[in-house]
This record gives sequence, C-alpha cells and structure tokens, in this order.
Amino acid sequence: MKSSLSNRFDRFAFRIIDVANITNYIKDRNLFAYPEVRAKIEYLKAYPGISGSFPCLFCFEASKGEIICSVWAIPDRLHCYGGVYSWAWLSSLMTSPAHQRRGFAAYLLGQAIKSFHAIGCASGGMFATSASKRLLTKRLGMILPGYVSRLFLVASFDLLLETHIPDWVYKRFLVSLLRIFSKRFIRSVRTQAVRWRRAAVSKAISWNDMNVIDSEIRKSQPKADYWFANSGTIALLKASAAAVADGSESNFYSLETRHGERIGYFILRRNWQQRALRGNRRGFWRVTLIDYGISLSYPGAHRLLAKEVVFRFLESGAALLDVASSEKPLMTAFRKSYLIGIHKKASLNFTYPSSWHLQRSCMDIKHWHLTRSSGDGFLF
Repeated sequence: MKSSLSNRFDRFAFRIIDVANITNYIKDRNLFAYPEVRAKIEYLKAYPGISGSFPCLFCFEASKGEIICSVWAIPDRLHCYGGVYSWAWLSSLMTSPAHQRRGFAAYLLGQAIKSFHAIGCASGGMFATSASKRLLTKRLGMILPGYVSRLFLVASFDLLLETHIPDWVYKRFLVSLLRIFSKRFIRSVRTQAVRWRRAAVSKAISWNDMNVIDSEIRKSQPKADYWFANSGTIALLKASAAAVADGSESNFYSLETRHGERIGYFILRRNWQQRALRGNRRGFWRVTLIDYGISLSYPGAHRLLAKEVVFRFLESGAALLDVASSEKPLMTAFRKSYLIGIHKKASLNFTYPSSWHLQRSCMDIKHWHLTRSSGDGFLF
C-alpha cells in the first residue's frame, strides 16, 4: 500500500505492510537473517484473534527497495473500567544514519497514529529515549503519563569494576577490597532471601501446563485502572519470541505460602547480555522480571514476591537482576531487598481515537499496571 507524500519525500516510497503480507515482504528483502525480525513475525502470526489486515510495519523505502526508516506495530488489548479496547504498541523505530533529522520518523509515526485511529485503535510506546520524547509529546500530541522505575542488583561487583575503576597503580588492591565487600554483601542478601523462604516459596511450572498457567494469571489480574491483556497463551508467545530474538530462557513460577495458600506468580527471563555496561567489554548473564501477578488479599505479598525473585536470581548464576514496574509497593519491596535505581527509567506514551472517552486518571502513571511485558520490552 502506498501513500502520497510531500515533495520532501517524493524520492521515497512510503509503505504500510499488514500481517497477511509481512512474511513475503520480509523474505523479499532478506531480513529473516535478523533474529529480532523473525521474533516479531512469529509473535504477530500467532497472536490470538489477530486480523490479517492489521498494519504491523510502517516504512520508507529508497529507490532500490532498501528500508531507510521503519516502525513496527504489535497488537494488544487495553482493559480499563470494565471495557476492552484495541491497542497497538509502536516499537523498534529505526532511521538509517544517512537519513536522520530529516523528518522521516515524525512522518512515519504520524501516519501510523492516523492509521490506527481510523480503525478505532489506540497506539503507544514504552522505553522511549530522551530524544524521542519531545517528538512524541509536542509534535505528535501523545500523552506522557509518567515514568516507570527501574531497579537492578548485581551478584558480583566484578561487573562494575572494569567499567568504573581507572587503570592506576592501586587498582589491583582496590579491586581486591571491593571483591571482599561484594562477597559479604551478596552473602547477606542471600541469607535474608533464604530466611523469607520460610514464609513463601516459588514453584517452577512448565509451559506445557498451560491450564495451570492460565489459572494462575486469571487469579492475579491487576487491580490497576488500566492494564493490558494477559493469558498463558500470550505469556508463552512472548517467551518464545524472546527465545527467537536472542536464545533467552523464560520461566514461569507460582508463589505460595508454606501452607499452600496462593500468593501470585512471576516470570523471569535469563539471557546473555552481549552489549556490556559502559565500556565494559565483557558480556554477562542477566535476569529480568518480565511479568508478575499478586493476590492483594494476602498481607505482605509484594515483599514475599520481591524476596523470592531475588532468591531465584541468586540461584541462577546471572550477574545482573533487572526489574521494572509501575507498582510502587512492589518497587519499595525490591528497594528493601537491596536493589538500587538507575537513571534510565521507562516511559509510557500513547494517543487514542476521539471516539474513546477515557477518564483523566489515564494521565497519571500510578493508575497503570506496566511491566517489562508491556510493549516489546520482553525482547530487550
């Protein structure tokens, strides 16, 4: 599908590719070699109830057919105040270096928003960079309700030593001292996590037990005003897409008391982080809290879940635990488990059709339930 463009873009073809044609389009351009592309297509093809006419890729092509600017769209469903609405996550915005700062991305996003509004669908994004926030809010009129906190915990300070300690004569001595402190610190964190296991423990559930997983998720639907569709099928699709993208492994855990009383569930993803931290040339294993559900009827549920996530992380042998959530009580529980904040917070931005009548509460992030499962965060 082509669209008429202004003279500024008349040398380029603007295309909207739907789900029915995306596989052939990607094959013709030899893009299946990229794992992230394969992961998105497999997710789109298997998403429950998706229409073949759903527009999943917006892009500009140069004269020889190469893509110079593109953005993907991932389907979702927004639940709010008893209603269910169609939603599209705009993700993986890319512009080739030679064509940056020429308005391609702004035009592309604007056309995507118009396309989705025309079919009564909202569009939004997560984890926007600082540079793109001005474009999203001022030029495209998207709403920015706020930021989602991110916390992390390192299993060993070795991950940070090479990055932050300069190469000077006392470096070896300082590194030795920090390693001693690191071991004692992690031993203290582990001891505390084990102590809390006297109250609650998690049990790994195979993805083959879909009935059990579906039941766990249904019993732990978010209590927030705004939250996104989730089920065992969708959770498995996201785990499978992440595995295709980088070979990661995702595990589903049920959390319950020692007496068998159900508390909730959580999903952890373990992947090799090839892109190291700020100059550190070594890769490392990372564990990410992808999603979770909590029974608020059980006192101290947030604290118990946080402690069990930390315990599972320490048992995994990974170097870094990464947690992101808009739920303040849970993040407070993680901070009490020695996780610390990082400056790169996630942001939600969205726009919805004029036919929708959302309440003003949508303007405040505290009314949203957002995790790394939102958008395409499960691919990062």
